[in-house]
Amino acid sequence: MKNMLLHSIMRPLVERLGTMLAAYMIARGLDSDLTAQLMNAIVAALLVGIDLLTASMGRHYDVSRLLKDLPRREAD
Repeated sequence: MKNMLLHSIMRPLVERLGTMLAAYMIARGLDSDLTAQLMNAIVAALLVGIDLLTASMGRHYDVSRLLKDLPRREAD
């Protein structure tokens, strides 16, 4: 049930947050070209953040796997 709610309600809502914010900004009187540039900048910053986060997680996973696979020396 939780997955159905996330898939059918939250996902479309999150996908349209940028459009909602842009419509609000235009309604408040901001120039539409300025609003489009700002939305592009926000989307680009979010995607760069996601890329950095996944890269960090990938490095952590690779290091963890490397350490796990190293042969262990027995203490004398």
